[in-house]
Amino acid sequence: MTHLKTLETRRLPQQRYRWKLELVKGLYDHGYNAEDVRQLFRFIDWLMMLPEDLDKKFEDEIAKFEGERKMEYVSGIERRAIQRGLQQGLQQGLQQGLEQGAASIVLRLLQRRLGELKASVIARIEALPLEKLERLSEALLEFNSIKDLNKWLRENAPTRPKRKAQ
Repeated sequence: MTHLKTLETRRLPQQRYRWKLELVKGLYDHGYNAEDVRQLFRFIDWLMMLPEDLDKKFEDEIAKFEGERKMEYVSGIERRAIQRGLQQGLQQGLQQGLEQGAASIVLRLLQRRLGELKASVIARIEALPLEKLERLSEALLEFNSIKDLNKWLRENAPTRPKRKAQ
């Protein structure tokens, strides 16, 4: 039913909100245990995404509904923890994207200025944190040879690049 109603309400957020509310409330009425409700709620919530304003309204309505029934199967704490996890993941992804983008630009500038770079040098540069990449982007303007780059790396970068999380 969740899948069908998700398809049916693809561009109808108000209808999706009403169906999501009905489906979740129905979990409580069908006598599922708390763990089953949590698992099914997660599935419904994942599939039937709502715009932020309706999602907040939905959360408030479910909290009210659970409070009236004195059963909080999907706790506010759990919802907030999920939200914090999503935000933290987004921040980490943005940081990693910034570092990768900065490394890419610095490598292009270095290769244009100094010619082809060895794979080991590229790996060391890609392992640099954003602040060191910014410093390297300024320092490279003064480089006249690969020796200048190698000297900068010896003074500012670890000899073995740390592995980046995939």
